[in-house]
Amino acid sequence: MSHPDRDVQQNVLSFINALLSKAESTRRKHLAATLNSKSYRASVLNHVINRAGERPAETNHQLYVLQTLLLNFLDERKLTPVDPQDQQALNRIKDLCRIAFDSDSGFFTYNGNSDANSSGKKDKPNYSRDYRKLGFKNEVNPALDFAQTPPGILALDCMYHLAHTHTEAYNKLVIECAYRGAGDDFLLPFARASISLTNVLCDILRVGEPPGDQEGKFYPFFFQHEKPFEELFCICAQLLTKTWKEMRATVEDFDKVFDVVREQIRRALDIIPQNFSAIQEKLLSLTFTEITRLRAQERSSREEGELQAKPIQELRQKLIPEIQALIKQNRINFLISGTRFNKFASKGLVSTSANTLKRVKEKFWYCRLSPNEKTFHHGDCEEKASPMPEALTNKLPVVEIKELLVGKDCPHMKESKKNRNWPFAFSLVQEKEPLRSVDFIAPDEKTYDLWTDGINAILGKEMVSKEAKSDLDILLHMEIKLRLLDIEGLSIPQEPPPIPPPPPNYDFASFTAQVK
Repeated sequence: MSHPDRDVQQNVLSFINALLSKAESTRRKHLAATLNSKSYRASVLNHVINRAGERPAETNHQLYVLQTLLLNFLDERKLTPVDPQDQQALNRIKDLCRIAFDSDSGFFTYNGNSDANSSGKKDKPNYSRDYRKLGFKNEVNPALDFAQTPPGILALDCMYHLAHTHTEAYNKLVIECAYRGAGDDFLLPFARASISLTNVLCDILRVGEPPGDQEGKFYPFFFQHEKPFEELFCICAQLLTKTWKEMRATVEDFDKVFDVVREQIRRALDIIPQNFSAIQEKLLSLTFTEITRLRAQERSSREEGELQAKPIQELRQKLIPEIQALIKQNRINFLISGTRFNKFASKGLVSTSANTLKRVKEKFWYCRLSPNEKTFHHGDCEEKASPMPEALTNKLPVVEIKELLVGKDCPHMKESKKNRNWPFAFSLVQEKEPLRSVDFIAPDEKTYDLWTDGINAILGKEMVSKEAKSDLDILLHMEIKLRLLDIEGLSIPQEPPPIPPPPPNYDFASFTAQVK
């Protein structure tokens, strides 16, 4: 590996990969042990991975193949269930409990609780209780928890590595999982979670799958530790407890938490971290809140891309008249229900042209469209009243409406120069002479939009308010999404498939004469 020629290094890697792939089982294991030795890993790191200059793509591929072949030696452990009578496995599980719940002083104390009796001496180990605290399903024989494959005994290997290599972190994790004090439902079953986490890492790293010819990612950190898989497990176990707390999860949320953890790990590995510190740093930044934001952003981008496809645009154009008719009916219904308006009066100052409008306190008037949509009824009303059309004294037939005026063009805004900036003013101008108008000042923008849209709809004109455009966009988006539910997950082509040519003859068709 120390040869300066990149081609030579590449050929050596290719030769090693061939030996790992083709050699018999015993020789392969011996070769894997040699390749995992500290001296060989240092040689690959110093002379191939960390060497100055850009590595050829084929060298990266050979490193990926080597990484995959070495990881695949874990496949045997992954597919091997733990024998319930295996004394070595049972001793390792008891060792996990001892490390978790025994301190240097002889017993473990947390929030005032201890395993000591009244004389200050530590009681005999209560393995059933400790198994339950550690999160095993089977409190009698926890080895049965590792009977399912995958991940089999590999999960126990990872837990044992965490407990012996990172004892302080292991103790902290167990405390977090077993003594959170918010009720049993909020406690993370650490053993069950460790088994599932091992399975997730096997899936992401494709343990047991042959290396691909073209695809695949090489992770430089793989050669930085004798047991890179177990070391990655230790980092992800800390991520798991952190995410569990961020999601305020209960046992019922177990699968939801692991969906998030799987995505956190996948995204962290996607950046091809150079070392374990980089992985840890990236995982810390991928909080549950960040994952939620990224998911929403990606979903929005995906939906936006789908909505730009030509077939969707054609569907959109076909739906617009239907949605517009729905909005039109909504606006007319709003007019039929009617609205109570504040009353305003002109107050002369010096001359008629200088009049100003002022609200008349505790005075209101009501306007509504008749159910047959032919007449506007309006008149004075009491506060909080909603009078029926028959109770309103004034009428304005729709056929007599000449036009709808808005803003500064309204007669009551022209006469009141100081109030030209009154928002939400509109007027209904009659056809007959002398010109008369029914003048409105809406209480808010939404009422203004609904009334002007409804009047335009009654007059056969286009609805141009912000509210109408917003409703059109929302309803179109919802309708399109509902119609696309049946093809969710399928890619939508930009162009429709070509129509095949007609058949040369129609001999296959049969016609039955209808007898009258």
